[in-house]
Amino acid sequence: MGDRVNRQRNIILRNNRIEVLNEFKYLGVILNKNRTFTSMKKLVVEQAKRALFSLYRNIRNLDLSIECQLKLFDNTIVPVLTYGCEIWGFGDSSAIERVHTVFLKRILKVKKSTPNVMLYGDLGRAPLSIGIKKRAVGFWYDMTLSKDKLSSIIFQISLHDAVHNNHRYNWLHFVQSIFDECGLSYIWHGQSFNGSNSVLLSRIDVILKSQIIQK
Repeated sequence: MGDRVNRQRNIILRNNRIEVLNEFKYLGVILNKNRTFTSMKKLVVEQAKRALFSLYRNIRNLDLSIECQLKLFDNTIVPVLTYGCEIWGFGDSSAIERVHTVFLKRILKVKKSTPNVMLYGDLGRAPLSIGIKKRAVGFWYDMTLSKDKLSSIIFQISLHDAVHNNHRYNWLHFVQSIFDECGLSYIWHGQSFNGSNSVLLSRIDVILKSQIIQK
């Protein structure tokens, strides 16, 4: 999908012609011919903003503490913003984080020009991108264990193609860059981790948050 030949090709399955679309939704994730997931990111942002109206109303009516407001955001808005992010999380996700920072500025009652680093520092927060990266790595970990799953088979084919044919796949590059960023490149090159998924994600969480603190 994504080239002129494929868009013109007639695909027949059990005597039924399969329609070729520019964009479609599968399990709630929007896939398109450009493989950019721009539409998916716009969708989750729009859904999260609608959900925020209800959250703001509850905050006003119940006079909730900042700690409680943050917990409500994490439990009701973040799942909407990050649905399926292990698939589409690469590339520009600034719109996702903007929903987060706008909320933080609102509950702190500070100016729109307030630097994000001050928000994270005052509230003990971290960018949502850390959670997105952890979920992408977690998805990679699962695929290295479950060789018979369709996602694992596609991953192995793509990885082989990237290594031997020098083809670039954005998702593979994204996950590799996370390991490189954390100083764990050896895990990607070995395509295995001698430990549990929770141990790996905990290590990545500590490293990425430490980098945010240093910055």
